[in-house]
Parts: sequence; C-alpha cells; structure tokens
Amino acid sequence: MMFHLKRAWFNMLSTPLVTLVAILTISIALTCLILYQTFLHNLRNYIDYRIDGSRIVVYMHGDRDGDLEAFLKRYNLNFRFIDHKEALVIFSQRYPDESDLLSAMEVNPLPQSYLVSMDSHNIQYFRSIINGIKSSGDSVLSVEYSFHEISVLLEALDLTERFRLIIGAFVVFVCAVMVSNTIRISYYKYMDDIRILRILGASSMFIKGPYFLEAFLIGVCSIAIAIGASLYSVYFLASDTSFLTILGSYALHYPTMEQVALNSSIVALLSVIVSMFTLRGAS
Repeated sequence: MMFHLKRAWFNMLSTPLVTLVAILTISIALTCLILYQTFLHNLRNYIDYRIDGSRIVVYMHGDRDGDLEAFLKRYNLNFRFIDHKEALVIFSQRYPDESDLLSAMEVNPLPQSYLVSMDSHNIQYFRSIINGIKSSGDSVLSVEYSFHEISVLLEALDLTERFRLIIGAFVVFVCAVMVSNTIRISYYKYMDDIRILRILGASSMFIKGPYFLEAFLIGVCSIAIAIGASLYSVYFLASDTSFLTILGSYALHYPTMEQVALNSSIVALLSVIVSMFTLRGAS
C-alpha cells in the first residue's frame, strides 16, 4: 500500500502543472457548488426569519370587531388587539420626541388595531388573508403589511432551486473531465515502465493502483481547498458590516457538516470511479 501511495505522489509531482490545473479547477467548481447550496440554505432561513418578523396591522374605526376576530380564528391566525392606551405607549417608544404632543391631547387620536402574525410560505395565502381582512366589514380603517419583499424572495428561491441540479451536473462533469485527462497523461507518460512491469509479471491492479490513488488524492486536495475557500467566503460576508446591515439581526449560516461530507464523498468517489473507467482499456 505504501508503494502505491508513494507512486501516486510521485505521479502527481512529475506532472505538476497538469495536476495543479486539475486540483484548482475541481476546487473552484466544488466551491461554487458548496456556496450555492449555502446560499439556498440561508435564503430559506432568511425567508423564515422575515416571515417570523412580519405582521399585518389592521387599523380600526372603532372598538373590537367580532366578525374580524371570527375570521382570524377561522384561519388559526395569532392576533392581538391594541387599544388606544397601548397604541400611545408603542408610539411613545418609537417616537419619543412627538409623544409629549399626543399625551397633552384630551382625545387620543391613535386608532385601535389588530396585530396579526403569519406563519406560511404561500404568498397566495398571504394575499387571500389580506383580502379577507379588507372585506370583513366597514370597521376596518386600513391594512398595513410588508409581504412584497417576501414575495420577491420566494420567487428568487424557486428560481434558484431550479438551477441546483444543473450546477451539480456541471461540477460532476468538470471533475470527471479533469481527473480523466490528468490520469491519462500520467499513465501514458510511464508506458515504458508499465511495459517492463507487465513483462515481469505484475498484475493489472498492481500497475493501475497508484493511478487510482492519484485520482483519489486529487479529489481530496480539491475538497480541502474548496472547504477552506467556502468557509472563508461565508466568514468574509459575516464580517462585512455593510452586508450585515442589510440582513438586520439575521445570522448567516455556514455550510453544514452533512452538506460538506456529502459533496466531499461524491467528489472523492467520483475521482476513483473516473480513473477506473479511464484506464479500463489501457494496455
């Protein structure tokens, strides 16, 4: 085994430019795949974060509305009624400079309202709820909501997920081509030595074993570079204050262990399988 491993390293070092190009190309492709999957994971979580932080505010002409509450209960929506006094407290917390002016008034001008929480990724469901609230009665003064951004994010998620298989297939193709070409060049460079080994009675597995290990080592080196580049990229974004300002209090998620392990296993296994097919008919 040590002979095969030493021979595999020697093969890699004997064609340094070819090996380096193969490792860098595969690692770049794999980095793109890991970052793409991380982006999808973060996009799903960010949508959850935005939905959890989204509310529908229903401003009322008067007091509590039984029909509206019945509608909200029918759809199992969480809601809270905010009266004039609580509305003034909330206003004072958000706008302390203007709160004294309202407090001095004999009649509180702030309308009473319902604060409705949503828990669904279906934008059509959002719209149906909003339309139902608006048509629930004349007591509804206005409805405020901010689901437009969530709608855009959901459309972006749907579009991004469609390209997931394409990017995965592209990485497999790049890995197969680069490993195959590298092993073929390395193998045929030592054809004279291989002929001598065959004359001496060496088995096919003994001759080809180092090349299978070489393919595996190329895959492992590419995986190590890709993991490091992916983690650094996410860390760089997570440290960018201007980028974090856009995300608010959402914390970026790093590539998951399951995701990295699956991608690494596929690339390592694919490298060995490709080398076997490449040398299958080699003499």
